[in-house]
Amino acid sequence: MSMKKRLMIILSLVLVLSFVMTACGGQATTAAPAVEGETTAAPAQELQDLPSLKLIYNTSSGHQLIAETVQAMWKESLGLDVTLENSEWAVFQETRNNGDYQIARHGWLGDYTDPMTFLDMWMSDSGQNDADWKNPEFDALIATAKSSNDPVVRMQAMHDAEAILMTELPVIPVYYYTNVWLDNGKIKNFAHDALLGHMMFTWATKEGDDPILYHLGATPATLDPQLNNATDGADVIQHLFVGLTMKDQNNAVVPAVAESWTVSDDGLVWTFKLREDAVWSDGKPVVADDFIYAWKRALDPATGSEYAYQVYYVKNAAKINAGEMTTDELGVKAIDDKTLEVTLEAATPYFTQLTAFPTLFPVREDIVSKNPDSWANSPKTLISNGPYKLTKFELKNEIVMEKNEKFFGAKDLPGEKLVFKLTDDDAAALAAYKTGELDICESFPAEETDAMKATGEYFVEPIIGTYFFAVEVQPREGNPEILQDPKFRKALALAIDRDYVIEVAQNNALPAYAFVPNGMADADGGDYRENGGNYFGSGDYAADVAEAKALLNEIGYKAP
Repeated sequence: MSMKKRLMIILSLVLVLSFVMTACGGQATTAAPAVEGETTAAPAQELQDLPSLKLIYNTSSGHQLIAETVQAMWKESLGLDVTLENSEWAVFQETRNNGDYQIARHGWLGDYTDPMTFLDMWMSDSGQNDADWKNPEFDALIATAKSSNDPVVRMQAMHDAEAILMTELPVIPVYYYTNVWLDNGKIKNFAHDALLGHMMFTWATKEGDDPILYHLGATPATLDPQLNNATDGADVIQHLFVGLTMKDQNNAVVPAVAESWTVSDDGLVWTFKLREDAVWSDGKPVVADDFIYAWKRALDPATGSEYAYQVYYVKNAAKINAGEMTTDELGVKAIDDKTLEVTLEAATPYFTQLTAFPTLFPVREDIVSKNPDSWANSPKTLISNGPYKLTKFELKNEIVMEKNEKFFGAKDLPGEKLVFKLTDDDAAALAAYKTGELDICESFPAEETDAMKATGEYFVEPIIGTYFFAVEVQPREGNPEILQDPKFRKALALAIDRDYVIEVAQNNALPAYAFVPNGMADADGGDYRENGGNYFGSGDYAADVAEAKALLNEIGYKAP
């Protein structure tokens, strides 16, 4: 916290103390004995001490700085003791996904450019609902938004749902993401993915046709389109696979395996015509049944796909994933090898954005069924249909991809080889960049920011995403009951000085006082976030801290 802000808080406390002392004549007073016939007021409830809490985050110097900063804020402002615990990405993900935490660092990048991608993840049955938060009214509003053809009705339902989410605050927004990276200028025509926050190299070139050297970050847990649940894995997957549609170098959704499609008048039946020249990296044709198998696989409860809900737009998908129907009842049909018919639960104008998302990418049943748990992480068994094919996957070292000559657009793609370096050690990544072992580095120590800006190789772009903390709201052994109280969670939210967090992180982010970020259109054509406004916070940190303390007192806990 800046010295100026600390002084403001201290001054406020001094003024309050001065007022109390003046009112009491500068001395402690003793209550006068009650007069016979009068009643005495009940003694004020004794306030409890706050329990200690634990905040977990995945290993990264940036996440560590933010965690330490928020830890200090909560201690100074609320008197809350918070211990920090970090772990490598795969362990952290499993811990958070299982709900084995109290407070956890979290982040979400949009899967498509509609506010729904930030809201339906918090439905009671969503595999992404790490906070295990359940609210029937919220669920009903999201269901309304998904079933309505009226943009005004569906957007209002999402605004109302977000208001509930931000009142109960199982998630505490901190800032809206930007992507910061270093670029030595050797790679031309790569694209910054505004949704994933990573780079797309399908159209990129490098001097002398040398391999493109890119710092991806931590090792992806899997390259399986239906099992992946992280942006690092998704970035690799979108180089290896394409769906019915794909994103181009301008982040626009364009035809891919589907060369064309038609939609029924009611918006429910989509008929996709597949390209005749769409084949797998081993030369076999990509057929409609490859999509049907992949989508059914994602929905099969035995698969455990966290992103199964992205298929819920297809008729009967949610019931299949809940075990109430069989996969044979999914609303998909292969008219022939190159014609796929899809029936939706409700009209979904942005369905072609969803078909560009990894969970809906095709996979081969004959390949997956032989090695369902490991097929996607070995060049020997990963058969892909995208612009690149996997030639190496070495944990905590590198992923290597080479041009897939059988890709239908291969003749128009200039790149030959991609090397994605894997490390979550920011200092090591920066050292590799400085020695030429990386052309683009997306993560480096925050304290190096000014030095990197001076090189002229520092770049920053906004991302449609939110950095936040998730709170485990369900009763769990070892978790204090206070975590279940929305007023306590609001106190935590108010006691974060977001401007200072951003200053520490040096990421040029925007402070977040709502969950859905800027960058998506509302029913009136305006920005959804600007129309919705903020849900907490006054813009005056001292006032917000005072409100946070009052909330603690209100629920029976001491505050400094």
